[in-house]
Amino acid sequence: QVSDLQASYLQLELDAVMNTQLGKSNAKIQGSIDKKAGDYAPKALKRAQLDYQNAANLIASNRNTRSTFESAVAKSNNTSDLLVAILATTRYGKIDENSATKIVMQDRQIQNLEGQVSAAGEQNQKLGSEIAQQGAALKRGFAFGRIAGFGQSQRRCRRS
Repeated sequence: QVSDLQASYLQLELDAVMNTQLGKSNAKIQGSIDKKAGDYAPKALKRAQLDYQNAANLIASNRNTRSTFESAVAKSNNTSDLLVAILATTRYGKIDENSATKIVMQDRQIQNLEGQVSAAGEQNQKLGSEIAQQGAALKRGFAFGRIAGFGQSQRRCRRS
């Protein structure tokens, strides 16, 4: 009885970790299967299923050490996202899978570049503000030096 209870608890723990880590990926894969991904995007479906199974196996072998399966879970999530995007891009058979994959990859590359441009713009704006602040501080410093007679010691040296 105790061993059965312990086995049930361990299975429940494993199911909880699997659902937490791979629930979204599994839902995307199952949803894609329901939308006939096997017909319209079989390569992407196969890749997503293999990555999911790899992550599931790593979780099953060592559920308590997240670092063991973290990258496999990320890969499974990425390929299941890719599957959904490719399936949608095929327009359910109107565009072939290879073309749809190229379109999706180009869209992702564009989004990545747009993010980099946005980040560079924000950094540029921040640097511009810092330069303006430093310029204002420098002007205040020169004005203070003139008021305090800072330049007079240089004139005395020239007269000597």
